[in-house]
Amino acid sequence: MSLYEYVGLGNTTPLLVGVSDGSTVVAGKTLPAGELVSRCGTLLGSGAGGRGEAAAGYGYSLLPSYPVSKDGGTVFFTAEPCVGGPPVREVFARIDNGQPGARTVAISEPSKEDCSACNTEAAVLAGARFAGASADGSKVFFTTAQPLLGSDTSSNLYEYDFDAPAGERVVRVSGGDATVSNPVAEVEVQPSTGGSQDDPFSIELAVAKVSEDGSHVYFLAQGVLTKTPNGEGEAANAGAHNLYVFERDAAYPGGRIAFVARLGAPIHGGEAEGTVEEGSFVDANVTPDGRFLVFASKRELTPDDTSPGLKQVFEYDAQTGALVRVSIGQEGFDHDGNVPPIFTAGGNAVNGASIPAPEQGHRAMSEDGSYVFFESTVGLTPQALNQVVIGHQNEQDPTAPHEPIYADNVYEYHDGRVSLISDGEDLTDNGNESNVQLVGTDASGGDVFFSSADFLSSQDSSSNRQLYDARIDGGFPTPVVPSCSGEDCQGELSAAPTLLSPGSEFQAGSTPPLAGEPVVKPAVTKSKASSKLAKCKRAHVRKKGKCVAVKTRAKKADVKRRAGS
Repeated sequence: MSLYEYVGLGNTTPLLVGVSDGSTVVAGKTLPAGELVSRCGTLLGSGAGGRGEAAAGYGYSLLPSYPVSKDGGTVFFTAEPCVGGPPVREVFARIDNGQPGARTVAISEPSKEDCSACNTEAAVLAGARFAGASADGSKVFFTTAQPLLGSDTSSNLYEYDFDAPAGERVVRVSGGDATVSNPVAEVEVQPSTGGSQDDPFSIELAVAKVSEDGSHVYFLAQGVLTKTPNGEGEAANAGAHNLYVFERDAAYPGGRIAFVARLGAPIHGGEAEGTVEEGSFVDANVTPDGRFLVFASKRELTPDDTSPGLKQVFEYDAQTGALVRVSIGQEGFDHDGNVPPIFTAGGNAVNGASIPAPEQGHRAMSEDGSYVFFESTVGLTPQALNQVVIGHQNEQDPTAPHEPIYADNVYEYHDGRVSLISDGEDLTDNGNESNVQLVGTDASGGDVFFSSADFLSSQDSSSNRQLYDARIDGGFPTPVVPSCSGEDCQGELSAAPTLLSPGSEFQAGSTPPLAGEPVVKPAVTKSKASSKLAKCKRAHVRKKGKCVAVKTRAKKADVKRRAGS
């Protein structure tokens, strides 16, 4: 399998991506220009997108970020190991493909010109995985067990920086700080197919969350990379799922690593101690400048979180080191959101809060981190639904488990306060989940998109699930219907009926009156059928032949919200 791309406008012939530029060295051999780097496969990014498995149901959105730069000029690809080709999985960059001066750069097995201190001897080679890149393609991250820098042979996270000085373009992100010596990083990878980093057929979810500018990268590691505790006084533990952030920018040109939190779930049924629950990190959102990270966890990470096992949403500020729980109760409502978790027969918690995966721009917070949006089955305001079962999955299949479906609420967190965005009344589901679902927000946080089957707008006459935009001081005014009174409401008179024959006032099928009898015309009545077809008045819709009022609320009639409401 080989990777292709279309270059330029009107180009009908695709170009190979994974090719040599004439100076590319593979297995000690310099390949001629245009020759494939590997005949056993060149795949986009980490390779998952080319396997057709969509990360085992997680979707491509949870794969590493920006395998193609925003301007399309840089493509990162993985070359599969092959006889006569790369001895291990290698990560490359193809830059300006199809243009004069196009080049192919070895990322995970860098040249001495790019990294003079990197160890690329045959005895230490190990496969690498693309872990994400900045939006402009200038910085790329990858994982490997090869001790490129240092002697640690566990899985490590590295950064290749195109803008760094020659010979210094590779940095060991997971190398730890001065508080630890010779740390064993054990950077976590999350293969969705049950494989390992060395398994060429496994597909990995994102092992790192890279900010768009590449200045911050958040990752999980089981090693202790710093002994400095976080703002809550908690420190990293060996063997735990430690969440770290590495920052390298103008403030920290040499790089800085900080401990964020320990993720994991408590023991209950099928869940093991320390297990990173599904979606705890792969759904995490990071702001473009990397300052803020929003993620979910079942482990209590802050003092105000007193419900072990209940999934809560947290926001971390890399500038101040502050970690706050977002899924709190409004003014402390409902025990401040600390309710007991509800477990299924399999031991999985089915209630709690969550955020949308950052797929196709489905972000959970504004670009400045001031607005955070999430959904939860827990009633965090007096108007919200509180852990209400509205259906069961697989109801049509008696052999499948019938897990309960809980009603969801969509919330906003801003300035330390939680507000309800959805109406708190939708008790419908689609057979798999609540019809109330958070889609995401825009860059400003002024618009938040969600779905509901309730009538949230006076213009809505459908009982199907609809997409809504709740906007600060927004919404559209209800169309004005001209008023009328008396005969003005009757409309224009209809034309007189046409007689079958000239001069006759009797129609076919009628009986003429006897001589001398007066002609009696039947009274005009509205038939039952025509009453069913009559148009309902404004703010009403027809259901089962009757006009019923549309449910409207002062706050939601035009899907409008106010800041901090």
